[in-house]
Amino acid sequence: MSPKGGGYRVLDIRTAVEFEYAHLTKVTAASGRVNGWNFTVNVPLETAVDESFLQDVRIACPEKSRGVVVVDANGSGNAHDVAEMLKADGYAATTVLHGGWAQWLAYFDSTGRFKGSYLAPR
Repeated sequence: MSPKGGGYRVLDIRTAVEFEYAHLTKVTAASGRVNGWNFTVNVPLETAVDESFLQDVRIACPEKSRGVVVVDANGSGNAHDVAEMLKADGYAATTVLHGGWAQWLAYFDSTGRFKGSYLAPR
């Protein structure tokens, strides 16, 4: 299912320290136009995916018709648990950044600029 109007929001579940150090800030299209501003939110997954965490996510991502991309540090599985929870809670379209933030940085910088090679990192 595709999100309705407004595209995707990035839900970063890494710790606040990890998020402040580096997170997705802007994505630049080939045209040079910035797509989406303030579209990355941080709701740290401190312990478990529970009702308290879900309530924090509902505040950070109130529009359930907008898609959500869940990002963790390294694709450990926490992002998958959160994505499933969001689907069960009625979010229209959820997905996971496979490999987490570490995989993103293998190919792109924090503004979404490609680093130069589609070959797998060594």
